Amino acid sequence: MKKIVLFLVATSLLSCESHQLNDSFILFSEAQPANVDEITHFPQKYIGEYSFDATHKILVQSKYIILKDIDSLEMTKKELDSIKTAELKGNKVLDKETGKLYEVRYKGDTICWEMANLDTIFSFDEGEVAKLFKQSIILNKEQENGVQVSCINFKGLKGKYFQLGTKKDYNYLKSKFKTNPTIIKENGDTTNVVLTFSRGDFRRLLREEGWEFETSFFK
Repeated sequence: MKKIVLFLVATSLLSCESHQLNDSFILFSEAQPANVDEITHFPQKYIGEYSFDATHKILVQSKYIILKDIDSLEMTKKELDSIKTAELKGNKVLDKETGKLYEVRYKGDTICWEMANLDTIFSFDEGEVAKLFKQSIILNKEQENGVQVSCINFKGLKGKYFQLGTKKDYNYLKSKFKTNPTIIKENGDTTNVVLTFSRGDFRRLLREEGWEFETSFFK
C-alpha cells in the first residue's frame, strides 16, 4: 500500500508547479545588471545538464532553462495492477491520467521506473530578459511592481543557482548595501521592496552567499 501511495503522490506532483520562489519579496527597478546588454540565447559553453543531486537537475538549452525533478518508483506487478490510474504495457508503464509512458526495468519480480517533472523557468518569453555578467547568467522576469531576479553562477564544472529573494534575504542585503528601496504596500502590509542597483552594486551582490533559495550544482 505504501508503494501505491508513493505512485499517487508522484503523479500528483508531476501536475503541480515546482517549489519555486514565485512571489519574490525583493524586486528591482530594472533588469539586472544595469548597463549590460541583453542576450537572445544562451552560449554553447553553458549548455548542458547540471545536477543539484541524483534526482534534481537544471538543464540549460539554447532558448530555455528547465528544472528537472525525478521520482524513482518500484513495485511488484500485483501492486501495479491494483492502481487504477496506471497500466503496464510491454516494457513501459502508462499513466492513464496524463497519457505519458515510462520505460521500465526489472529487478527480479520488481518493476522499476522513473518519472520526471520538467518545469521551464525561463524561455525568453515576453517580459523575460537574460544577461551574461561575471560568469553568470542573470534571469530577469517582469512582475507587477518590478523585476524578479535569479542567477546561475558558473565556476568550472560547479556552480550555484539562487533566487532573490525573501524577507530574510532583504534583511541580509540591508546589512551589506545602501538599499533605499521603494516600499510597496497592500492593506497596510509591505509586499515588496523595489531596489535600484548600479552595475557595481550587482557585481558585489554576486559575491555574496547564503541566500535562502540557493542551491549548488555540478556537471
